[in-house]
Amino acid sequence: GRVGVHGVSYMGMTALAAASDPAYPVETVIPVMASSEIFPVAFPAEGAIAAELLAMWTWLIVQLGQQSMSARIFMLEAVTRTRLYVAWDLERLVKRACMTLPLKNLDNTLVSQPVNYIRDGLSNPKRDLPFWRTRNQLADLGRGGGMRCNIHFVGGWHDLFLRQQLEDYRQAREAGLKVRLTVGRWCHWDVLKYFGVSQRIQMHEYLRSMG
Repeated sequence: GRVGVHGVSYMGMTALAAASDPAYPVETVIPVMASSEIFPVAFPAEGAIAAELLAMWTWLIVQLGQQSMSARIFMLEAVTRTRLYVAWDLERLVKRACMTLPLKNLDNTLVSQPVNYIRDGLSNPKRDLPFWRTRNQLADLGRGGGMRCNIHFVGGWHDLFLRQQLEDYRQAREAGLKVRLTVGRWCHWDVLKYFGVSQRIQMHEYLRSMG
């Protein structure tokens, strides 16, 4: 049968990674609020660090891995744009973590345990360092990358992934891939605003690939 993959944020990045693997016959990929590279999102400018993003992501990934109730409540609050117990508490926790020195130890403040991939990433703040050679790029969208499927990027004008997502779109077009781009007036956590749009795009692209 024919295979299509999609996902939001981290799941959108894994969808791109799966689509770029020749072992998987993916015909359509729809990355929503996601990009093909990690470094430009974590370090959006030379010498700068997206500390709040990394702190939020660290807390969420660890909490989801532990299947904690706090993570489930936070996801509900994020989707509905409400601020209840967890959102307020997490906001204060993230601010405190971002004041940690050295910054690579922010994991102790957030989750009371070392998170090695965060520490290693923050210890390598330049793209050309050996650490990022096998960790930065999840999918090669250039001419020699081997990507052959249809791509429809969905992004937000206020989203932290947008800059790299636009670069991904440019690379894919120059590589001659069948690629589309939709950008709306939302940020990363405005799930209710872009959920319906992304669902319609997914259905359209899947049906188009079948036609």
